[in-house]
Amino acid sequence: MVSLANASTAAASTAPLERITKGPIPARFFALIPDSQPRKAKCMVKGCGAAIGYPKGQGTGSLANHLRSGVHGIENFEKLDDEWIKQYIAKGGRMGGQPGQGTLDSAVIRTSAAGQQWDFLRLVVECNLPFTFPDHPAAAAFMRNCGMAKMSRAGLAQLVTKSYDLSRKNIKNLLCSQLGIALTADHWRSPRGQPLLGVTAHFIDESFTLRTCLLTVQDAPHPHTGEAIARQLMSIVEEFEIEEIIVSITHDNAANMVSAASIFAAALAENGIRPPASIRCVAHTLQLVANQIMYKNHDVVMVDSPAPVESDVLMLDEAEDDADEGDFEVFTSPAPDGVEKVLSSVREVVLFFKRSGPALQHLQATMRQVVETDAAFGAYKNRLPGLLLDVPTRWDSRHTMLSRFCEPLIQRALSGFANYLFTKIDLAAPNERAAIADLRERFLKLMEPLPPVRMCEINELARLLGEIKAATAAVSKSSSVTSSSVVRVLSDTYSRIKQAPILSTFASHAKGQILDAFKKYWEGLDDALVIAIACDPVNLRFERSMPALVGLEKRALELMTKLLSSKVRVAGSGSESESSDDEARLRNREPVAFQDLGDATKPLRTSKRPADYDVLKWWQSEGNKHPACRDIARKYLCMQASSAPCERVFSLTSYILGLRRTRMSAENLNALACLKSWLALHHDMPSTSIVVV
Repeated sequence: MVSLANASTAAASTAPLERITKGPIPARFFALIPDSQPRKAKCMVKGCGAAIGYPKGQGTGSLANHLRSGVHGIENFEKLDDEWIKQYIAKGGRMGGQPGQGTLDSAVIRTSAAGQQWDFLRLVVECNLPFTFPDHPAAAAFMRNCGMAKMSRAGLAQLVTKSYDLSRKNIKNLLCSQLGIALTADHWRSPRGQPLLGVTAHFIDESFTLRTCLLTVQDAPHPHTGEAIARQLMSIVEEFEIEEIIVSITHDNAANMVSAASIFAAALAENGIRPPASIRCVAHTLQLVANQIMYKNHDVVMVDSPAPVESDVLMLDEAEDDADEGDFEVFTSPAPDGVEKVLSSVREVVLFFKRSGPALQHLQATMRQVVETDAAFGAYKNRLPGLLLDVPTRWDSRHTMLSRFCEPLIQRALSGFANYLFTKIDLAAPNERAAIADLRERFLKLMEPLPPVRMCEINELARLLGEIKAATAAVSKSSSVTSSSVVRVLSDTYSRIKQAPILSTFASHAKGQILDAFKKYWEGLDDALVIAIACDPVNLRFERSMPALVGLEKRALELMTKLLSSKVRVAGSGSESESSDDEARLRNREPVAFQDLGDATKPLRTSKRPADYDVLKWWQSEGNKHPACRDIARKYLCMQASSAPCERVFSLTSYILGLRRTRMSAENLNALACLKSWLALHHDMPSTSIVVV
């Protein structure tokens, strides 16, 4: 049998081939083989000569794949010009004496071995592949076809460990060069019952872009006391040498986490380091408020500092982590009797359809009848909505259950469900009639506590919970600043809830409790969070928000003036003697710098806020006009209003600890989770080397 390479050589011997010089870049490494059926192109690189299929109209994908292979290792075609391609072809891919490293720009082509290892590591980490992956025949064939040296299970584990150790040094250097770092920390129990502590770091780089990375997800041995957690936190920050630039640590309302943050801050203060702010997750606090209005005997920690959320998949702390440390003021007014009873009645109806296959089929048939007969429900023709059940440990799940239960199509189907079953009894076989009649009787009994008037009340309660859900999502975004947005999100939510028309008694009671909680939130607000709020120009409009914010503007002015007037450099590194003449001159007018910022940003506060407004983009374009405030903004805006980043880490680890990895060690779990986070940062910061092999 003649190989493709030999066939291409035979074809080329009959007539000289001319290299393609126009068109897509990958094609310029090839020459068309005349009269080839189907059409083929010969690789012109010296020593290669492979013939690759190149049918008309099919593009250059196959040619590009050949050039990306281990033989050539070309990564990026956009940076190549025709002159460089000619040199590469003539030298057989040997540029600068390095086999396979034929590039004038190291970002274009990597050395074959290192490049293949890096790509293989990325494949394993980002796709959550097990360490046994190299032993699979398909993986072995893949490595062989790519010209990659065979790797064993142990070799892959060593590659992950080596890359983690090297990359951690790069992360450490990156973090140490920042003005300020905000941490989030939380406890979690893995699917196999392993207690874990997750810690994430957040900072704003010189380009005023918010960056996030995972520091660790490690074993959290018992006891989970505040002292034990504080020792772990101190060990982590000392490992990365960032204890002097931490501005805040965000955690949930669990007593042991609150205590740990306090002990951690006190330990730093004893060493002469400014203690970080302790920020309670705003989203978690909002969920506690939601629980308060839903359950009669459910005490809720008062909203006295910020707390986290992300979406319907975020989990509340386990009971074990809510250690009996610390004292918190709680709301003493219980939810009215009707709320808890209504919630229970709705849950029973949902469970009825969840547990009975025939009942669910009949409900879907009823909904299809409604869709076919009423054009208003035409949007549901291809996909019918399903009932959802709340989960005690899942945030916003009460709203999700109630709002879905109140959807017009489901309500129409429920109102006609009994009649639908009645007609089915006469049409069913004799041995099926009793079962259908029993379903109908059970359904009617479950719906007795839910007459149409009660459904209107449930709808009002769902709207209130929807506002809390929207607020928790807004303060838990991963790609934007959340600390400075707290005042806007909560004040806007407060206004919408206050203006919401509520008629039912228990929904009115719930509305009053929510408004009281929002007012009390600002009483214990940490100074650092007030500074972060003040660093957002549109937030200087405090007097137009809820009444509780009237005094916040004065407090922000005092804190910013005190901070600007200090002779200590805000950056947290270097000494005063190192300051430039410009910085010294700037200090003479620092007390009025914040007022200058307020005057300059008045248009943002007196007109409608732009829909695409982004505080970081504003500082990118306007920061040089306010240098005294710029560094403060860069230092404090990285603070997190929510511990949702930790929740996302726990979701990530649950994917890593799949069925194929039930025996994974804590060290390997930490390495894989960190590398996955650092690879994302590596991609977002291409000019900075982070993940290496």
